[in-house]
Amino acid sequence: MYFKKLVCASDIPSIRETLSGKNYPFLFNNNSPSDFIEKIEDIISLNNYEAPQIVESNFKKLSTDYSENNFNELSRLLKK
Repeated sequence: MYFKKLVCASDIPSIRETLSGKNYPFLFNNNSPSDFIEKIEDIISLNNYEAPQIVESNFKKLSTDYSENNFNELSRLLKK
């Protein structure tokens, strides 16, 4: 996400929490190699309008939810 790439990943709660909702259609069932292949093919077939929207949405979520400022603020609050 940081390098502004499309993401295909396992459909598990921690990954859903990290990615934007626009990326959910590209999460695959860990027990299904065919589902993984299907999701990769879906990513490959994205057009020049859809792909940048997903990439930007993921990057925005990363920057907002997992920024250094958020980490520092959380660390400060935990030290109280």
